[in-house]
Amino acid sequence: MAKKVLFVLIVISGLLSAQRHDDTTIPLPGSSKVSWSPKEPKEGEIVDITLEVTSGVDVSTNNLHIGFHSTGNAKIIGKETLKTSVKKGETKFFKTQVKFFRPSGGVFIMARAIFSPEEYKRSWGDLAHMNFSLLFDTLTNTFVSYKEYWSRRPEPPPLPPEYTYDIVAGAHDFSGVRSEAEAKGLRAQIDSLKQLDSTLTDEETLEMLHDVEVEMLVRYGISEKKDAVPILMRARKLMREQGLSKWEAMDKVVEKERRKGKINFFRPDRNSNTGNSIGSNSTPKQKTDVTLTGTVKYKKHLIDKDTGLDTTTVDMPLRFVKVYFWCYWTGQGGHFVGPTLTDNSGQFTYTVGGVVLPDARFMPVVFLRGPSVPPGPSGFNRVKLISDTLRFTWIPVPEDSQTWRFRWKVDTVDVSYYDFGTKYCAEHFFDGGLWPDNHQPRSGAANIYDQLLKGYDYLVDNNYTLPDTIYKVVTRWGPGRKLATKFKGDTIPTNPDSIFISGDTTGQLIYYTDEWDDLYLLHEFGHHVQWRCAEMPPSVTSPHEWYRSYPADTCLAYKEGWPSMFAGVVTGNIYAIDSWGMIGSNNEPYYYNNEDPWNFNKIPNPADSFEGGPYCEGAVCGALWDIYDATGEIPYPSYPDSLNGVWFPDTALADSLTMGFAERGELGSNLNIQH
Repeated sequence: MAKKVLFVLIVISGLLSAQRHDDTTIPLPGSSKVSWSPKEPKEGEIVDITLEVTSGVDVSTNNLHIGFHSTGNAKIIGKETLKTSVKKGETKFFKTQVKFFRPSGGVFIMARAIFSPEEYKRSWGDLAHMNFSLLFDTLTNTFVSYKEYWSRRPEPPPLPPEYTYDIVAGAHDFSGVRSEAEAKGLRAQIDSLKQLDSTLTDEETLEMLHDVEVEMLVRYGISEKKDAVPILMRARKLMREQGLSKWEAMDKVVEKERRKGKINFFRPDRNSNTGNSIGSNSTPKQKTDVTLTGTVKYKKHLIDKDTGLDTTTVDMPLRFVKVYFWCYWTGQGGHFVGPTLTDNSGQFTYTVGGVVLPDARFMPVVFLRGPSVPPGPSGFNRVKLISDTLRFTWIPVPEDSQTWRFRWKVDTVDVSYYDFGTKYCAEHFFDGGLWPDNHQPRSGAANIYDQLLKGYDYLVDNNYTLPDTIYKVVTRWGPGRKLATKFKGDTIPTNPDSIFISGDTTGQLIYYTDEWDDLYLLHEFGHHVQWRCAEMPPSVTSPHEWYRSYPADTCLAYKEGWPSMFAGVVTGNIYAIDSWGMIGSNNEPYYYNNEDPWNFNKIPNPADSFEGGPYCEGAVCGALWDIYDATGEIPYPSYPDSLNGVWFPDTALADSLTMGFAERGELGSNLNIQH
């Protein structure tokens, strides 16, 4: 009954406002810049921060809001907020002080002009937000800018090509690196081929190895290296002599060999439906149905509130994703079949008709998109994960090169029922590899998808909302992606919402990687739920802290507290852990506790720093959580409102459930709550 009561309260008061408001606003005309002194502060030293603003518009009294908010291991010890005015063409300077406590930290600077309750514009010039950050440089034992930090660390020389070339894809993949033993093996193959033609470069030789592995099989049905290499060498000579392209020369050499009857192979584009080999000794091949099965999993890195991201992993099924199969057999060129869907245990089964055995070849390719509505492989997907920076190869026609996908090696199949066994996302070199070969494995994409899918399943499976109401969300993540984790709701209802997940490995954003921080991922999905199932309360404070109270922004606490509560409900976990180091770094992460919101770790974290009250997101989350769970914390310990000098008992939290919201019924109709 407690779980139902949670959503009753949401219907009555949660997420309701006068109008939906989009936090992304346009910059103002003018210019702005940040400076600091000393330029290379030592650990614990006070740094003077100056924001210089030249405005291109008039902003009236108290409608120019300046905010300095600490991030990471820093603390503002000077002025944090200011309300003032500025005239067109006027230059003003705003100053504060910050102290750095640990190896990285920063100040998020917000300058916002308010022209009406519905119209906010941020900052001047090209920057809508400014994130001033410093990183501790162990070479000098001082804090320096990121530009200075990396200027002292020149990039290492590029690796030899045998470490990064993906033979199957026919391209270099720098997200993973072969082991030394594997690279030596590939180098031996390169040197062996170069002995046959001394004019071959390393890159040309690698391309030839790709042709042997893939192209000769797909184009001509030649699967043996001993047959393929001489033909490729003769074609190379013909290219030089007659100025032909590679495949023009190949066609000539192959046709000549076929007429001589020296090789027995087929051309799939000439006889793709007969199931016969073409050649002097060809014999009919029997067609049959082949059933393919297997299980897709990913290795999930565990996270601890005291030590951060662990090298220890657990196997997790990759549920309700699309699986295609690249396939090839005698009489049929390389092509894709499918898709089918994995089930709740990550298992897939698919039957391919008209396969010619033996020696058919299949390669599973998994795409991070689902679940399907209506059910089936052609249904409309509600959760999709893409990359803004990577472009994937081996893509079937219905998909695109941005959707996260994982592929495996080509298996030779000679039976009518074939089990691929268990496949792990990113386990192979050409998909980035796993820990410890890759310190930021691409399997993090699978974890992001799995967590967001949990949020979707919780709402739909419990009939709290309908698939058409929650609609769909596209999530963007990539290794090294230096953008902050955030949600962006689309104002056009038929477009998907967007979630952006940080993949930063340098600490440049202070956030570091978020792909393994489950409750933070679900917090952003909670914003998607708010956007689709209720009116989005306007809020002007960014960034914001779990423990801080923002009485000037009455909607913030519920807007942020509800998604945090939602993440805990979906996972059954009271701790939201934000890892700020890499896997195995043993760095103490940031965390907060839904059950006891005053129990949190934020460096610096002085005693009695939890401000609480109706305008504190941590307090609101804690109140909602206690409505949901079976354990009550009544009375809460009293805590101070540092801005007004008063002490709040636990009963003051009751107002936070309704304060600042117009009581409408939108969420009730969208979530269909009857209890």
